[in-house]
Amino acid sequence: MDNKSKALEFLRIPRASFYYQSILEEKDKKLKTDIENVWVKHPGYGGERLAIELQINEKRIRRVMKKFGLRPPRGRKRPRKSRWNDNGTIAPNLLVSLFPLFKNHVWVTDFTYLKWRNRWVYVATVVDLFTREVLGVSIKTCHGAILVAETLLNALMDNPPPSIVHSDQGSEYKAKLFKSILNECGIVPAFAI
Repeated sequence: MDNKSKALEFLRIPRASFYYQSILEEKDKKLKTDIENVWVKHPGYGGERLAIELQINEKRIRRVMKKFGLRPPRGRKRPRKSRWNDNGTIAPNLLVSLFPLFKNHVWVTDFTYLKWRNRWVYVATVVDLFTREVLGVSIKTCHGAILVAETLLNALMDNPPPSIVHSDQGSEYKAKLFKSILNECGIVPAFAI
């Protein structure tokens, strides 16, 4: 004991620090087993639901999960994206093998969002792929089928309908409203894959 005291004194380490044993380590191990037990019944629970189930602070749960590298055995199921149309056929990407040959042959459409006065504003455009001219524009504070349909209608007001309208496979372009406008004008839809 005398040698240990001299060594600690020489190294300037307090005796209390030398003999200290962390209680937190034992608590963390117990919490780890509690988390694993909850996952037996509910394998998809993340930090928030574990905190509710165990009635413990979520930060503590997340710290222990990170410390021991714990992950829920089953994650949240995400909706599967489909490349299929309503009738069961794959939506064609006609621009792979087709080059626009004249004005109003192929139109492309898309929308983007911009921050304006602390709000998101959505801007949709229709562009003639041959002339690179913007034919229709619509600006709204929410995006949806109405935004893209209004853009297409704006483009059709001053121009004859094109042969093909090309867009991405967003839900806005697969909406019944947008499809009905294409069908009424005899326009073939083409989707990027």
